[in-house]
Amino acid sequence: MEIFSHRGLLLAACVGVICSSIVLPFYTLGIFVVPVTEAFGWSRSEFQLSLMFSTGIGVFTSPVVGWFIHRYGARRVALFGLVGLSIALFLPSLNQGNLLLFYLSYGAMALLGAGTVPVTWTTAITQVFSRQRGFALGLVLSGTGLCAVIVTPLIAWVVETWGWRSGYVALAALPLLVAGPWVWWLFKLPKDGEVADDSSLAANQSEPAAEEGLTLGEALRGYRFWVLLLSIFLVYVVQSGLVPNLIPALTDAGIPMSEAAT
Repeated sequence: MEIFSHRGLLLAACVGVICSSIVLPFYTLGIFVVPVTEAFGWSRSEFQLSLMFSTGIGVFTSPVVGWFIHRYGARRVALFGLVGLSIALFLPSLNQGNLLLFYLSYGAMALLGAGTVPVTWTTAITQVFSRQRGFALGLVLSGTGLCAVIVTPLIAWVVETWGWRSGYVALAALPLLVAGPWVWWLFKLPKDGEVADDSSLAANQSEPAAEEGLTLGEALRGYRFWVLLLSIFLVYVVQSGLVPNLIPALTDAGIPMSEAAT
C-alpha cells in the first residue's frame, strides 16, 4: 500500500503542517493575549491585530512558495522555511513594549516561514501518491487539529510556569528542533521516474493514463476554484473570531490557562 510505503514522508509532512507558519502562530495566539497585554498595557484588539500580519500575509505567500517549490524542490523550501519561522517566532520574546515591532515580528513569521505553508507539504504528497492520494492528504492536513490538541496545551503550560517570553522561546524551538529533523531525514521524494511500489506499477499499466491537471487560466475560469476559495475564506473568518479569543474568554471566567488550552 502507498500509505505504508511512504509512511516516513507522511509523518514528516504532518509534523511540518503542525509547525507551519499559518498553523502554529494561529493556534497559540490566544495563550499570549492576557499576559502580553497586561505586561505592556495594550488592548486585546491591538494585540490580536497581529493575526493579520501572520496568517493574513501568509495567505498571499502561497503562490510564491509554489514557484520556489517548482524551481528548487519542496524539501529545500521546507527546510529554509522552518529555520526562518523559528527565527521569527523568537522575535516577540525580545519585545519591550513596541507594538509596531510586535506586528512586524508576526509579519516575519509569514515571510520568513513562508516555505512551511501547507502547499509545500501537499505538493509533495500529490507528487508521490496516486491511488491513496486523498487519504494521504487527509492524514497530513490533520496536523492542523493536532497542533491545537498537542502544541497549545504545551505552550500554555510553559507560559503559566515560566512566563510569556519563555513561551515564545519554546514556540520558536518547535520548527527547528522538532520538525526540522523529521523533514531532513524523512521528507524526501522519489527520483524522477521512480515507481512507488509494485501495486502502483500494476495500476499504472492496467489503467489509462490520467488526464493532466488544469492550467491556471482554466482553473480561474471554472466555478469550482471560486467555490473552494469562498468556502476556505468563510472558514478562516469564523476561526479567526473564535480560536484566538477562546482561551482569554475562559481565563476571564476563572479557568486556569492550562485547562482552558486543552
